[in-house]
Amino acid sequence: MSAEDLLTTEEMAVVMGWARATVYSRTRAGRALPPRVSATGTPRYRRVDVEAFKVALAEEAAAAKAAQLAKTRKRPAPAPRAPRAARPPRPTPPPKPLTFEQKLAKQRAGRGLDMDLRIGYMPAAPPGAGEVAAVRGLIARRATGPGEASLLAAMILGDAA
Repeated sequence: MSAEDLLTTEEMAVVMGWARATVYSRTRAGRALPPRVSATGTPRYRRVDVEAFKVALAEEAAAAKAAQLAKTRKRPAPAPRAPRAARPPRPTPPPKPLTFEQKLAKQRAGRGLDMDLRIGYMPAAPPGAGEVAAVRGLIARRATGPGEASLLAAMILGDAA
């Protein structure tokens, strides 16, 4: 064996592409390194062993990467999801009952008399005399006969008719 065949720690680190500290930390951790030859007490490494170790590390890294790729490929592709069913439309809330003043305002505007009558609003307090007269006048203009007018007044005004 010639002196050129033996490498110091620094030279071995250069051949491996490592920092010198990496060699020392791998030695302390007990991780794999090329076999040491210590003829004089300082660690030396055979060039042939270092080259073989470098090739073995590269093959090991390639095998680990291939295993990782194979592991990720073994998972089956997720099945396509079925489309979500359309949600039914939300029901519209029932209309709030109109107050007596709102009914009168609608009737004055000439809109929705039939709709107002279908609600069947009963006021909490009996309407005043002026309100009764206003409702009777509106009903008289819309009603077709005297019987219908009194029925409409009873529906709108309740007992005050």
